[in-house]
Amino acid sequence: VAAATARVSSSERLDAAPRVESSAKVIVVENEKGKHSPEPVLIRVYVLSGHALAPVRAPSAPLGGLGGLVPLASLGIDTYLSAHLGGDTRLARAKTIDGSFEPLYHQFFEFETQLPGDGRVRLSVIERFAAPWLDEEIGYTEIDVEDRWFSPRWRALAAKPTERRLLWRESAAVAQGALVLWVDVVRAADAVLHPAFNIALPAPEPFEIRLILFETRMLRKHGTVRAIDPYVRVFLRGCDGGSEQMQETDVHWGVLDGTATFNWRFIFKLTLPLATRRSLEGIYLDVQAWDRTVLGEDELLSGGVIPLSSLCRSAWLSREWLKSSESTLAMEQGGRRRRFLVPLIANGGAAEAQSATAGEVACTVELMPASVAKKIIAGYGRDPPNRNPVLPEPIRSHGRMLTERMTAIIREEIQVGMSNSMSRAIEYEVTNRQRQLTPRRQRLVFCVILIALLTLIGIIVLQILANALVVRGFGVIDGLE
Repeated sequence: VAAATARVSSSERLDAAPRVESSAKVIVVENEKGKHSPEPVLIRVYVLSGHALAPVRAPSAPLGGLGGLVPLASLGIDTYLSAHLGGDTRLARAKTIDGSFEPLYHQFFEFETQLPGDGRVRLSVIERFAAPWLDEEIGYTEIDVEDRWFSPRWRALAAKPTERRLLWRESAAVAQGALVLWVDVVRAADAVLHPAFNIALPAPEPFEIRLILFETRMLRKHGTVRAIDPYVRVFLRGCDGGSEQMQETDVHWGVLDGTATFNWRFIFKLTLPLATRRSLEGIYLDVQAWDRTVLGEDELLSGGVIPLSSLCRSAWLSREWLKSSESTLAMEQGGRRRRFLVPLIANGGAAEAQSATAGEVACTVELMPASVAKKIIAGYGRDPPNRNPVLPEPIRSHGRMLTERMTAIIREEIQVGMSNSMSRAIEYEVTNRQRQLTPRRQRLVFCVILIALLTLIGIIVLQILANALVVRGFGVIDGLE
């Protein structure tokens, strides 16, 4: 009993595969079937999980994200179990596990029968659709309980072995997945002395993720030399039903060197394990850097991903210790708890040459039970209560470096504008005229270049005035504060 209890306790470990023994070892040679008269028994089947289930129809659509940055993952399939012995069929449609090819069932079936007699249990995995008459069987496995019961070697085992049983379908030539389970048989008269194990998974619990984003580095907009006004959006993806949460920082105006400071705290709520597919896999943070545009739509610059599956698994397994010690679990890099860098890939995909210099963000991530979060309080962004840790106001240039910003903008914009204008004019004359310029055409080219330069300078002046108004607005706000 102690060994079986330990096995049930270990089945709650979502990160560890159950102890699996080949079903060939379970079917033993010796059999005393002919020496016994029929007697009433209880057949107990404990189904832990399914693995690599093959959908009957096409899988669900993939999850969305920042194109080229987030690995596409199917939502999985909705499945439930069916158990059959003789004329007794048990359908567990009400206990459907949604959206998983690796469902954690942790379900128990018990049949009363006589052995020797009808001792073959048929277990089926059924894919659920909109109505019961549309459901289809993925595969089945048959368990010969009689051979086990009349085997002295099997009955002598204190803890029955866990089996990995392949699922078969008549219309398929290969296995359609597998079930991990174990089987036990007790005399009906001894059922009170040997109660069934409770293998139900513990109820999901609320957790809180805190991401602190300190700064960006080497962030820039491809194809331009002007200053950018970046901010960062973060999405929590991979949660129940494909739902997501989004939060964003404030804007760091006028960044020239790609270093934008935020000191911003993101707070996300989630439930572990996921209530639908009973899993800790596929959870991640989608980090996106954007450029704020005064006129028009904001532009996506780059993005990156922070996987959370390993952190969620560790937090779930140590949840009782975290609650008793009022501690949090931080994401570690290189075995140390510290800030880490998330590389950013330029919008458009990793194949582009500029992706190597798309920037990076410095941040920390920690996960804690909701009960601990209520005691280790912290405000969103830099709002009060600003603690655990305290996030100071970032040091930003605003108006102090306005002259340098204007000079850099004018110099770089004029250089690029003149270079582009001259190149277009020369290319036009060389490729389309193929003859020496006449004085009249020289004057015409000069006029075209002059008009282009005046137009460009006008645009730059308007941009500088707009930036100055924005900076002046920040100064008024700072004065009011």
